[in-house]
Amino acid sequence: MKVYAGYAGGASFEVNFRVTLESALRRGVRLRYLAVEREPLPPELLAQVRLPLSRAEEVFEELLRGWPGERFSGPWGELRVVFGDVRDAPLPRGWATAVYLDPFSPRVNPEPWSLPVLQRLRGALRLGGRLATYSAQGAFRLALKEAGFALHRVPGVGKREWTVGIALGTPPGLGT
Repeated sequence: MKVYAGYAGGASFEVNFRVTLESALRRGVRLRYLAVEREPLPPELLAQVRLPLSRAEEVFEELLRGWPGERFSGPWGELRVVFGDVRDAPLPRGWATAVYLDPFSPRVNPEPWSLPVLQRLRGALRLGGRLATYSAQGAFRLALKEAGFALHRVPGVGKREWTVGIALGTPPGLGT
């Protein structure tokens, strides 16, 4: 399972990573996870967020001892962290099966929701890969469609709905 986690603010990265890791461990799948963090939280704050994910918690406690680091690995798989802005972070093309886009809202933090960033994220996904986000904002959904995604609305946790984009065809800018 290869997952790219888009720009996340606050504790979003570590929650998304642990939930994904728990799923991979339960299924016996090695995880390859690439995260882009513009402003990583200190390990003391990350350690305060507890989740009921017994397998992932053990791995995460190990990772915190080396945080903030750029590469972590073990029998569970690999975590690579790029510290910087998603707009210019190096993203492998056609690599990811899933992308979490979890920055602050488009109104507060518009850059990660922009068409150029969405096109970059589409380029990082394999055909049929999924981009998941909590935003269902209209302008964002139009940009997501323009970037090469089929859109689906799904029930959200604590919100009316979330958006899932499925990567279609050849990513924009690559030709046919």
